[in-house]
Amino acid sequence: MGSGVSALVGEITVTPAVVLAGDQYNAVRPGLLLPNNRWEKVDIAAVQGEIGLRRELPAGSILRKTNLMVTDGAAAEADVRSDDDVSEVGYIKALENIVAFRESWTTLLSRAQAKYGLPSLPSGIARIDWGEVAGDVALDLRGRLPGIDLLGFTTL
Repeated sequence: MGSGVSALVGEITVTPAVVLAGDQYNAVRPGLLLPNNRWEKVDIAAVQGEIGLRRELPAGSILRKTNLMVTDGAAAEADVRSDDDVSEVGYIKALENIVAFRESWTTLLSRAQAKYGLPSLPSGIARIDWGEVAGDVALDLRGRLPGIDLLGFTTL
């Protein structure tokens, strides 16, 4: 840029799994959990401190795992995975006004490396195991209302 200033632009992709309900549930075998993959791109347009960039978790669902991918849209090649834009991830219970889970991005990467026996840290990809967060098999949001449970990011 010439002035010694650089700008980082990135996106976060959130993919939760949910349980079918109503007619969709009745169409499959009762008790069978079917994954519902939902891709969402979130623009990181500005620095957000203290888990300030927030997205709603799907109310009425059971979450087992959420995959996160951070890409750097400003890189020479479009959408290159990067660890430069997110420093922290958290689970916020807005109604109770608490952060129930908070972890640094590098710790999430280290957990993936250890869990899956990877030779090095993955770049730009992390996974939240909601069972570990909730102390159960999964995070049960079936009795929760929309907007109460949030996934937050501290961005750089």
